Amino acid sequence: MPETVKDPSSFFEKDEGGFRSTRRAVGPWNAQTLGGGPLAALMAHALQEHRGGESFRLLRLTMDFLRPVPAGRVDVRAGIRREGRRLRVIEGVISADNIPLCHASAVFCRGSTSAPAHLPEPTASTVPPPDQVSDRSRVGPPSYTTSMQVRPVVHPSTGQLALVWVRFPYQLLPEVDLAPCTRAALTADAVSGFAFMTSEGVTAMNNDLSLHLHREPRGDWLAIEVERRVMREGIGVAHASLHDGDGLVGDCMVSAIAVDRPISVSPRQP
Repeated sequence: MPETVKDPSSFFEKDEGGFRSTRRAVGPWNAQTLGGGPLAALMAHALQEHRGGESFRLLRLTMDFLRPVPAGRVDVRAGIRREGRRLRVIEGVISADNIPLCHASAVFCRGSTSAPAHLPEPTASTVPPPDQVSDRSRVGPPSYTTSMQVRPVVHPSTGQLALVWVRFPYQLLPEVDLAPCTRAALTADAVSGFAFMTSEGVTAMNNDLSLHLHREPRGDWLAIEVERRVMREGIGVAHASLHDGDGLVGDCMVSAIAVDRPISVSPRQP
């Protein structure tokens, strides 16, 4: 009997000073290239290593996808751009065969207990929690999209998609769980797919992402609420809010270009 290939439990594995992608990191556009979400999560993990302690949390992550990243080995280089008492700016590059493929910049900030009292906390989430929403996850061979548990919430009056709960029940690396900031980065790349999804499929590919977090996400589930999307002459921009079970976590913006052939990422039907 042929040997059964075990599905990977992580998006990447360590590989002699670098990293090697598993099938879970493969993107939706080409089976030979990696998805932006796993790359953003790997980058956030590397940048976080230089933040200067747990008192610094991710405030902003901006990532540019310069070229398609082939599946296989990648190298990540990160370094401190500015090191302050309350602010750290860290930059990083993902490369393969010494060719830079992704560039990122992150701001980590140390919080303060003396925040102005007139700035109210965001209200708690009023949407149904994920355990009360039907699962519509895509099924298929391991990839970025099939590693994503999806539970969409439909607006009761319009019937349109209101937001989507997303969860990734896998590790970033063997024995390295998704941290709050890596989970947020992994999820943020999906904003483009939900923002530019039509009945034909996903019609645009993002070439960047910019994630802002006003606090660390709590729990495994994050909700993407697309608030604005614009597409003119094949060039688009989308903005989304990110929520966890306790309310607003942050925002994500992506720019995207239209594709000639939309890809189908139809979820499993009930």
